[in-house]
Amino acid sequence: MTLDLRAIVRAVGGECLAQRVPEHTPVDGLARLGEYVVVGSTDFATLLTGPVDELRARLNAGGGAAEVTTRAVFVSGADDPDLRALLAEHRMTAILGAGASASGSASGDGAVRGEGGEAALHARVAARIRRRPTGWSPRARKCSPRWRDGAGPPP
Repeated sequence: MTLDLRAIVRAVGGECLAQRVPEHTPVDGLARLGEYVVVGSTDFATLLTGPVDELRARLNAGGGAAEVTTRAVFVSGADDPDLRALLAEHRMTAILGAGASASGSASGDGAVRGEGGEAALHARVAARIRRRPTGWSPRARKCSPRWRDGAGPPP
């Protein structure tokens, strides 16, 4: 089972603002904004978490780092007109207001914000991505299983 952006929205809440990356794009990973330096595959989306100020600085600086960043999907508890305008200007896809209405959320405390909230959001998204069945590769052509011991499927 491959997760796409719509599944991430269902898991963490919020709204997907699709720009360069469509909502049906499968997700291949998660990174912190400051650690993201290369696009893994144009057929998959990498999710980014981090402070909005860091995203703003990176996009407004231009250059290669800004271009690479716009090809990922920013996930944040924040959602305001200035952030939406920044994302639209750079045609960057984002999931905003994450944590506000997540299904299965342990707490109904609203969107995650601030440094502690960003770490919690990153952990929540990471946990959701890891819930895929063990041994299944999102990049496999037909999503065929990779058997650990080379012995084929379990009985």
